[in-house]
Amino acid sequence: MNISGILRIAAITAAVLVLACSLIYSESYAETSYITKKGFPKSYRTRLKELHKLHPSWRFTPVKTGLDWKDAVKAMTKDPGVNTIWYAYTPAYKSVAEGRYNYLTDKYTGGNFPAASAKAVRYFMDPRNFLTERNIFLFEDKKYHSYQRLSMVKKILRRNDVLKANASVFVKAGKKHDVSPVYLASKSFSELGTSDFMMNGHKFKYKGIKYSKCYNAYNIGATDSAGAVGGLIYANGGKSGKNYTAGPETSYGRKWSTPAKAIKGGAKFLARAYIKNNQATAYTEHFNVLNGLGKVGTHVYMTSLNGGISIAGQMSEKYADYGIYNRKLQFFIPVYKNMPKKPCGRPSASSKKDNNFYLKALTVKYTDNTGDEPKTVRKKLIRKTKLSYRTSFTYSVPSYVKKVSILASKASDTNASVTGTGVVKLEKGENVFKIKCKASAGPARTYTIKIIRG
Repeated sequence: MNISGILRIAAITAAVLVLACSLIYSESYAETSYITKKGFPKSYRTRLKELHKLHPSWRFTPVKTGLDWKDAVKAMTKDPGVNTIWYAYTPAYKSVAEGRYNYLTDKYTGGNFPAASAKAVRYFMDPRNFLTERNIFLFEDKKYHSYQRLSMVKKILRRNDVLKANASVFVKAGKKHDVSPVYLASKSFSELGTSDFMMNGHKFKYKGIKYSKCYNAYNIGATDSAGAVGGLIYANGGKSGKNYTAGPETSYGRKWSTPAKAIKGGAKFLARAYIKNNQATAYTEHFNVLNGLGKVGTHVYMTSLNGGISIAGQMSEKYADYGIYNRKLQFFIPVYKNMPKKPCGRPSASSKKDNNFYLKALTVKYTDNTGDEPKTVRKKLIRKTKLSYRTSFTYSVPSYVKKVSILASKASDTNASVTGTGVVKLEKGENVFKIKCKASAGPARTYTIKIIRG
């Protein structure tokens, strides 16, 4: 081959390489131009790509928590009281932990917000479950933007007359403290709903002291023990020692003695206590995962798992109504180490499935043939009339007893299952038996009986 032929081949090869590189670059850019930096696992990117097609101007930033997924979930579920769920959710969303549920009466504690199940926590904690057009607003930053107008705030608050009358205060407070007024309004309405209990300044009595003119727009300070009244005491500046006087605490402009003071002071509280504490989205406000593993499960603004979703939905609707969907919105989405390959599944939607994995009764029975007539000996380890959360039992029988019957009945009225019961043989010394009760919604509880044959 002459020199000119070699040069032509080289030129064609170079052109092909340039084209190939160009295609690779184009594909790469098309896939990642809406992602501000590396860090999203593949299980995130598919859904983000779908959102990008709907809204090309949106930008997504991966926020590396530095936490192992299992460790974070374990810390978040350690205390059942940290996560609650609206009572209307199906039983599979609710915790059956000791103190949170009575398995004999099938009653949950916590009123309208019983403790959430571990599976519910995993579902709401997995960011991949909320990469949808509506729920993505869980991850929008809460900073103030000029497009968050008064008309939007009014529309969010339209069903609460007191809040709507103070709509302009939300906007002013947002500007002053660099917090989205749309977010403030959504949070306030999500907390208070149509009720004016926290914003009408009514008189009330708490631990022998009378109070009045206490306002709280965001339920700040409300507790499980004191309920909403705890938020009004917080608004007062804490507990007073004298009727109708302010408490000793003055931070965030307390006492909040008018609706405007409550809105402004609460906005300042949210900005300082949460936004500047690496909890600048509705997601991280509940899941405090950007301040180290030791902080997970602490500093939770609103225990309700579904509260953030409610806020995100309100913001999404109003942004859509006012054409703001087309702006360059930014979303900061947490990523954990060693996440499951697929998003965590949601609890069962069936009202006929629950997490009740308790035994209502557990009995060991054998026949005593040493007397003139055989007699049945029963040892009731769990009685059907008394709550018992024990899972480990030890029982001794005489040496002549070579077999016993293990009887157990489930507490759940749904299709739970019990295994490990029946007639079992005994060897000399220790014999260990496992009885498993599996709830209809999936969770299982194992009871261990150690039978010592003398």
